[in-house]
Order: sequence, then structure tokens, then C-alpha cells
Amino acid sequence: MGGFIFFSISAIYLSLRYSPETGQPVPAGSDLFVHRVPGGARSFSIRHWSRDAHETNICQVTSEDSARDFLRERLRLKTFHELTGPERARIAEYFPGMFETDRE
Repeated sequence: MGGFIFFSISAIYLSLRYSPETGQPVPAGSDLFVHRVPGGARSFSIRHWSRDAHETNICQVTSEDSARDFLRERLRLKTFHELTGPERARIAEYFPGMFETDRE
């Protein structure tokens, strides 16, 4: 067999695609993903996306600390949409205590 490495990618946080107030498309956002390979190794990536055809979508690999900071910043700015139970569980799985920390 070839040198294939199988891994899974799971979304931890997806920004809103449509405004809950207006139903209109949100122009841009950022999503957080975890990449897992057999044996337990994992890495994180943040995808910055835009609906504007003149802007470039970017996916960047980031550290676990930076991924945690990404989520904390959204909590601090209150930019989280109303998270569902499964969304909160995914965040808590990778970042225990995230919802119990002090929010400035």
C-alpha cells in the first residue's frame, strides 16, 4: 500500500452563516477544526472565510493554545451564537473548563 495517512477532521466551532435577526447571509466568519490521526495525535486549524469574491479564504494550522485563545476571544466578545448542546460538548471535549472561566 502507498503511504496514505488517514485522519479525521471535526468542526469544534462554526461561525454563523446567516444572521438570526435578519436571516441574511453573514459576510464573513472564522471556524475552528481539530485534525486527528490514528494514535491520538491532533492538530488544530482556523478557517477564515468570506462571501466576498474579492477576498481570499484562508485555512491556517494553529497551536492548541491559539485555538483556545480563539474560542476565549469569541466568549469575551460575546460573538458566540446560541450554542447547541452538541456544540458545547465538542468545545468542552477539547478545552475543558472553557465555559466556567471568568469572562471579562
